Amino acid sequence: MYTKAFLALLCTLASPGVYAQPYQGLSAFSTPETGVNIFNEPGLRADIKALLKENYHQYMGNFEAFADPKVLDDGGLLIDAWLRHLRLQNASALVIRPDGRLYTAWVVPDNAKIMYFTNDHNMKGIQPDIAEWAKRFEDVSFQDRERPKPFVDVVPDVLYFHSPKFSVKIIFSCGDRYHICNNVAYVEKNKSGGLIVAVIGKAIRDTCDAVACPVNYYRFENKNTHKIYVIDVKDSSLTISTNGNVLVHEKGKLSDKPE
Repeated sequence: MYTKAFLALLCTLASPGVYAQPYQGLSAFSTPETGVNIFNEPGLRADIKALLKENYHQYMGNFEAFADPKVLDDGGLLIDAWLRHLRLQNASALVIRPDGRLYTAWVVPDNAKIMYFTNDHNMKGIQPDIAEWAKRFEDVSFQDRERPKPFVDVVPDVLYFHSPKFSVKIIFSCGDRYHICNNVAYVEKNKSGGLIVAVIGKAIRDTCDAVACPVNYYRFENKNTHKIYVIDVKDSSLTISTNGNVLVHEKGKLSDKPE
């Protein structure tokens, strides 16, 4: 009797649509005030990490500002989040079902498509709520957008920002030359104190009809000091802030030549 019951349990767990990690407390995260705490759901972080593997940190890095959670018909949730002020450049979505099904999608500037992963092997195509979420991104889709050959970017691989107090080197650092590169490094030298700062960030491009669009601004963040560095191309300025407080705002000049 016990053997039959055990075998029946194994068959149930192995059946399509049954998942090892159900989420029974989702209603606790269904309001604007509580949705930001979704990752307090037991086991959720570990399940997402197991699903995304090396993509985990890129996906989770977008959960800074949150839209109101959308409650789905079975009690599941759609969670929509993004980096503050970068809703169309750095965003992540999560659909989580009570039975353990997960659907994840995200965009970052250096990806040429919307990334999508799910543990639901019975789902054909993109999960409908994720597909609806993705409609707000006009210049990317779930398909790769490759560079034509030969490809010439409209922005040099190395740029310099010079101002009375700062000298900054901006370096594009993508190994894949067949996709748009928005991964950049910021190397700053304070002229008065000689202090050198190096951080990684993103080039945020304008929307255009070309494969490579001009850069609107560069954004860098030091996770340790919580300082954000923004070089605005249109007004040639450097702004350094922390926790919303502007520490430095200085006009300068962008050039493809060192000072």
